[in-house]
Amino acid sequence: MTRRTALGVVGGLVVGAAGGYFLGMSSAPPAPSGVSTVTATLPASTVTVTAPAAALGPKYKFAWIAHGITDPFFVPSITGIKDADNMLGTSTQVLGPTVNDVPTQVSTLNTAIAAKFDGIACSFPDPSAFNDAVSKAVAAGIPVVGFNVDAMNGRLGYVGNSPLMQGTAAGNRVLASGIKSGDRVLVTDIVTVGSCSIRATTIKDMCEAKGAKVDLITISNYADLPGMSDLIRTDLEAHPDTKACHGSGSADTVAISNVAGELKLPGLIVGGFDLNPPTIKAIVAGICTWTLADISYLQGFTPVMLLWMHLQSHRTVTASMDTGLAFVDKTNVAGFSAETHYVG
Repeated sequence: MTRRTALGVVGGLVVGAAGGYFLGMSSAPPAPSGVSTVTATLPASTVTVTAPAAALGPKYKFAWIAHGITDPFFVPSITGIKDADNMLGTSTQVLGPTVNDVPTQVSTLNTAIAAKFDGIACSFPDPSAFNDAVSKAVAAGIPVVGFNVDAMNGRLGYVGNSPLMQGTAAGNRVLASGIKSGDRVLVTDIVTVGSCSIRATTIKDMCEAKGAKVDLITISNYADLPGMSDLIRTDLEAHPDTKACHGSGSADTVAISNVAGELKLPGLIVGGFDLNPPTIKAIVAGICTWTLADISYLQGFTPVMLLWMHLQSHRTVTASMDTGLAFVDKTNVAGFSAETHYVG
């Protein structure tokens, strides 16, 4: 999303509302009986915003804290942060451990609170570990928005989706691809990220309920791409009749795609989660069959926007955004592969 596009979206809110109200009418509705009307013809006009981005509001300073900033999923997210900063005149610092490390991330959150950022966006890979820190931020008057992985801990809003809904959507897609009783399915589970485990378990349970044989591979370190690739390769080489493979997150989807491209097993269905540069390229190449997008760009752009809206409304507006159950496959990947903020 460019700054021009984003401004067009914001600027279109009022126009869209009016257009929706009068949609389908040949003219404005008639005035009530006894009320006089005045008809005026107004020239068409174009409104151009020429003020610098900083004029949109104070130069708020935000912190955006992810559970693994080297995860390929967050490459487009960081571009989204930069676009939001350029549009709004904010300044957002990207923080967090390089790989999922809950104690380090909690410590980073506490450091951001002590530094008195105007607002904080944070992912919550553990359902309770961040509770005290978020309470501390709220007590200090610092708004907190969650993204990617949610937890009920006092945060204002959330940018992401339900892992149970995502797992269910992915499970239905696997079954709709023709998986039947007796077929073998490989599912990987990043057990250190709660949302990934929910997705993986849901897919596994749905496939087993239809009589499929499921090999569940657990992954404790999603930064170890060679290690998880070895586990996947070993299983597929032992079971070349596997009909489908499905990841539970960003990194293991990349690993499955890499191994599938290497082994070239005929007819193998490859599904996964998240939209990142390697997975987009694997879909374009015909190796990855689909990914459930959970649009990563918006998980950078939108938290900045929500924090800005909250502060600009004098703390009266609190909002969330569902980044969805949309699948990206060969039918729609071209739009994403053509945009630099998705492919780097």
